[in-house]
This record gives sequence, structure tokens and C-alpha cells, in this order.
Amino acid sequence: MDVNTACTSFLYGLSTANAFIRNGVVRNAVVLGGEIISAFMDWENRGVAVLFGDGCAAVVLQATDHEEGLLAERLGCDSDARNTLVVEGMGTRYADYTRSYGDTNWIFEGRRSSSAR
Repeated sequence: MDVNTACTSFLYGLSTANAFIRNGVVRNAVVLGGEIISAFMDWENRGVAVLFGDGCAAVVLQATDHEEGLLAERLGCDSDARNTLVVEGMGTRYADYTRSYGDTNWIFEGRRSSSAR
């Protein structure tokens, strides 16, 4: 299963695998996460270049009768903060624009938060 939620993909993948194990759909799961941002980063834009990087992680989950492992979780999303980070030139949003895919412009409002509004 491919879970593509950018920075949070690994956590959502972990949550999904945990749910599959807890509900008896599977007994074992491997969650792999990897992201390569450096190929698309504008290194002259210090507002974003210092915040984002490449990374990867992996974990193996296995069903058990013991109370251990991932015992609880709470994931959420603030949809009102969607425009806090805009990456022009990536995703289907720019399919019909004159900007070529991969020719990115990163716009990040780092000081903005939904609680401050």
C-alpha cells in the first residue's frame, strides 16, 4: 500500500499497519518511508532550504498478545493551514500550467499558525 502524505507518510503508514494488525487483517507488517526533497529544493531560498531534507526509516511490526508496542495514537490535520507551505511545480495541481514539473518554487509561511488567527 502506498501512503503519500508527504512528511507525515511514515506516521500514517505506521497507523495503518497498526490498525491492520489490531483488527486481525495481518499478523506482520513492514512500514518503509522515504522522501527525497533535495532534488527539488531551491538552495538559495533560506526560508525552506534549512528546514527540509532527505530521509528514510523502516520498522517491522508483529502481532502480540502482550500489551506493548504502539498502544495509542492520535493523528490529525489542520486543513485551514494548507497554504502555509505551497510547492509550485509539483503534483497534479500544476499539470496544465506553464511551469514544468520539478521546476519548483517553495513558498513557506513559517511563522503562520492556525492558533494565531
